[in-house]
Amino acid sequence: YPNANNKEDDVAIVSAALGFRPDDFADTAASAASLTVSSNRFSATGVIESSSDVDCFAFSMPGAGSISISLTPFFSSADTAGNNLDIIATLYNPSNAVIDTDNDQTTSTAQLSASVTAAGSYKVCLRGTGNTATPYSAYASAGQYALTGTLSVSGTTTTTKAPTTTTKSTTSTTKSKATTTTTKSRTTTTTTTKATKSTTKSKSTTTTTATTTTTTTQADQTGCSTPTVITSTNVVINTNVGLQIYGNHQTCAWSVTAPNGMRPVITFLTFATEPNFDVFTIFDGTSASAAVLSRNSGLTRPATVRGSTRNLFITFSSDLSVSSNGVTALVTFVPK
Repeated sequence: YPNANNKEDDVAIVSAALGFRPDDFADTAASAASLTVSSNRFSATGVIESSSDVDCFAFSMPGAGSISISLTPFFSSADTAGNNLDIIATLYNPSNAVIDTDNDQTTSTAQLSASVTAAGSYKVCLRGTGNTATPYSAYASAGQYALTGTLSVSGTTTTTKAPTTTTKSTTSTTKSKATTTTTKSRTTTTTTTKATKSTTKSKSTTTTTATTTTTTTQADQTGCSTPTVITSTNVVINTNVGLQIYGNHQTCAWSVTAPNGMRPVITFLTFATEPNFDVFTIFDGTSASAAVLSRNSGLTRPATVRGSTRNLFITFSSDLSVSSNGVTALVTFVPK
């Protein structure tokens, strides 16, 4: 009712009867839970149990470079702002000094980034917060979240694959054919080469030489998030981990299997692809031959998708030009 003045602390009432969920992670940077870094990526899921809870994680940075971390609260549907939890997050260097913090007043998510000059154990801590713009307080700012991080270490790694050549000759005819050659060169940014073809034919009275060279670029899977086989809840799918935009000619695929008696739910957190060409598809089964539940591209965040069985198969593919900010989606499981 207007100008309500009969306030009630529901959190206090419920917690007095049931108590709070046990704390899952340490509350200070000094005692942060260690995360495993694989291929310069790490992730975690957890719960902020109350408005006073803090969760802290530590990860190893192997050298100078940059750190990028995304923290996302659980979304029950595409039309909500993130349920109860509004995240404030802080990044610490090995000396536990603050190097970045984020309390976005326009969303309930948080993004951290920093350029660092030394290797060591860095920490990230998060907690629930309020919002001075809307406004609302930190009361009951609690709930589930997902954390994903990417490390970019200074230095350049280049991988080159040499072509294979087969030559046949006779007394009057020489034919040389170059096999298909794939070359990928990667620095801290992604470079994609479009396919080109060139054909040269020369003819004389005694010798004919025909040479055809074809260069192609393999489908890039650089930005695809892991794991690609998802069997646990609260996993974030991302088309461009460690990249501001996804790559050209990129393909990703994820297989989702819920426990018996459950079915998977896909909630889109962000969505921005090249309309009509870069497509995110969800199939109601174990492969791309199953019925299509959702096929989307463009800048409009799709509605939440629910599988009819335990399994979903998810793909993303981009063409050879024009990229965007990509897709993040939360995988959860609910009873059938």
